[in-house]
Amino acid sequence: MHSIYLSPGSSYCLYAPTALTGPELKLENNILLTIENGRIAGLKTIPSGNLPGGAGSGAQLIKLDRGLTLMPSLIDAHVHLALDGVSFKDSVSRWDNEEALQSRIIKELQAAAAAGIGAIRDGGDCRNINLSARDNLDEERLSGILKPRIISTGEAVRSENAYGSFLGRGYSKPVEIPAYIEALHAAGVDQVKVIASGLVSFNEYGRVEGKIPAPEELEAVVFHARRLGLKVMAHASSDAAVKRAVQAGVDSIEHGYYAEKDTLQMMAENQVAWVPTIAPVAAGAANSLFNDEVSRGSGLIEKICEEHIEKLRFALHSGVILGAGSDAGAPGVKHGAGLIAEMSMYARGALANRSILKAATAANAQILGLDGDIGTIRCGLKPELIAVRGNPLHDLATLKQVQMRFSTGHFSSAVKRTFSGRAGLIQGSMG
Repeated sequence: MHSIYLSPGSSYCLYAPTALTGPELKLENNILLTIENGRIAGLKTIPSGNLPGGAGSGAQLIKLDRGLTLMPSLIDAHVHLALDGVSFKDSVSRWDNEEALQSRIIKELQAAAAAGIGAIRDGGDCRNINLSARDNLDEERLSGILKPRIISTGEAVRSENAYGSFLGRGYSKPVEIPAYIEALHAAGVDQVKVIASGLVSFNEYGRVEGKIPAPEELEAVVFHARRLGLKVMAHASSDAAVKRAVQAGVDSIEHGYYAEKDTLQMMAENQVAWVPTIAPVAAGAANSLFNDEVSRGSGLIEKICEEHIEKLRFALHSGVILGAGSDAGAPGVKHGAGLIAEMSMYARGALANRSILKAATAANAQILGLDGDIGTIRCGLKPELIAVRGNPLHDLATLKQVQMRFSTGHFSSAVKRTFSGRAGLIQGSMG
């Protein structure tokens, strides 16, 4: 894949024989994008024979080959950079080794970039490793990588007795929630993540581990996050947890494996987005670490996965904002490739390719709060783009071999943090 940095200080004319434009990913031919000051300034149809005049003076012309389709970069709405997608235990063992941790995260970002991913949202870790990845990677070692933009949650908000100690230290009393949110804001998080349930049991159908926080706790998290201008993503798997999180006013539900149809309709009515994260359950069905004798014999994991997939069409038709997040870092879900696997699960749910692509671009940009910057090809947005060979509206497999990636992104920030971060308890599995 060729990575092309589009300097905000330069002017460009980018010609595509085929492009997917606007929020509806309209298929258009012979499209010329003019790019000024790091934004798409013009978008028009122009025959290729007219390019010398159409390019304008002082602008660098970039002409894509026939057979390539220009489209928005993909976005992964749920990842964990602190975990490698292979072994939870081995990932955690690297957290105190700055060199090993940084090397692994650079590889994860390389994999994401190679998959055509222009932005990711990290679901948190108790060491704030995701914040460090956003702000403090070694620039020389990132040479040649157009680093995906990272939306960070720092560490998750949770009761210290609830699931997810590897995601966040936790508060001991609800009265501590305002200070917890204030500390996250001071650390520079982009969004807040709250833990509203535990994990789905792979041995008993319908059971979700962990206690659901009281309504006033979830409402306090949302209130104080909103007061500071932060969106809230909620880890919630049981129907009861999803309902309570929606009633508290969260912006997105992560997982939602047992969400019922009336709950999905409630989400649509309240404009609460859904990031289903099917990939880790699908991986669990093939992973001996989880697929023990009981679940293998009953086909329980497969049942959970298939029922989850079946809800996608209902959610979309009901008006739910459907995003796409891989939960990369969970066992069996690799960074980069995990998003393509997630999108293939959507195809199994009989979603049209256009709907799947919209989930991984425009909808995810909205969920991440980046819809004023990226997610579609239209005037005013940044040219965070990829080129694939063939037409992904006809065949999603074209996404497996991204040919080019364009970005105005950069590698550094004025904020500097160490990777080792703050100590915390380590237990549990993915969030």
